[in-house]
Amino acid sequence: MNCANLPMLKPSKAFLLISFAALFILASDLLTMRYKVLYGGDEIISYLCATGNSGEYEAVLHKYAPYGKLVDASEWIRFTNISSPNCFNKIAIDLSLNDLHPPLYFWLLHLFVLNFGVNIFTGILLNLILQLASLFFVFKLASLLFEDSIKGSFTALLWALSPACVMVSLNARPYELLELISIIYLLNFFLWYKNATRINALLLAMIGSIGLLTNYTFIYLIASCGLFTLINYKTSGWRNISAFIVAAFIAFESMTMIHPSYAHSFMLQHSRAQTFNIHELPMRILKSVLSFIEFFIPILSLKQPGITISMPLVVILTLVLVVILLLLYLFFKPIKLLFTDSFIIKLKSIYHDQNLKIFFSLFSILSCAILV
Repeated sequence: MNCANLPMLKPSKAFLLISFAALFILASDLLTMRYKVLYGGDEIISYLCATGNSGEYEAVLHKYAPYGKLVDASEWIRFTNISSPNCFNKIAIDLSLNDLHPPLYFWLLHLFVLNFGVNIFTGILLNLILQLASLFFVFKLASLLFEDSIKGSFTALLWALSPACVMVSLNARPYELLELISIIYLLNFFLWYKNATRINALLLAMIGSIGLLTNYTFIYLIASCGLFTLINYKTSGWRNISAFIVAAFIAFESMTMIHPSYAHSFMLQHSRAQTFNIHELPMRILKSVLSFIEFFIPILSLKQPGITISMPLVVILTLVLVVILLLLYLFFKPIKLLFTDSFIIKLKSIYHDQNLKIFFSLFSILSCAILV
């Protein structure tokens, strides 16, 4: 059955799917706040940076007191207290000297710490806002690509339920913000690709700059979109290719003006980089494969270190979500068609599209280079 012949559905059904996704995000984050008892991953580093104390912490570590001394806990806790509110420049400089991340996320976290203090829920609360914003833009992006709001809303629902997205929200780290900016950049890129206006080109530059201030690896997304534009030069036109290059250049220059000390992070990365060892490559590949597998295992999203939620409850929640998705698939006809006729048609069109073959081949090569 052709997707073009599908009957028009009421917007309320798309709204219901988006509302359910938003409720799930809210429930999972509240559940995390309730059962999380320890800071996970590199969260404490995030708070050291957000409070403007990462430089002082690095200075005493392994060198000066209180390191190596028997002191009160308050001597260490003081590193998570804000002594100078709105110290955005200090946060950026300390990050460039001691860390490998740009400052935008830590500026946002600084504002949240000013209002809510350093607590386990502070970072999760920030992530909650970023997640809900990401949900909206995933819906907009999918609706644009599928040209159907119901398919866009179901795509957003699947995104909200995916374990990888849930796991990213558990810790106060920059990746939730990176996710949001990446989605917004892709949405604006495809809007620009379909209708290359000056406003969309300017937005590409602005969002690209924000993305680079969130994570330096955002350059790979910009490069991938540039490759896509270049490969489809017959459709894009050399004028649009030039406009994209200018937008990317402005994005980079804007980032350097806002965060001029970024180069120190790359020098730090170079000093910490491990030499390539062919014997370690299989282990790196295995870790990458395991990370990919985790995306499809919901039970791993809530059973993380520092979260005391019981395993039976995690299993029950996972089963409930699986049942909901099955019911939607079985009784929501347009969604069923999305994963049968239309999905197969899309796969066939991608397989026979030479430009897309080249694009995905280049993207695969780039991913392998990053992995190595």
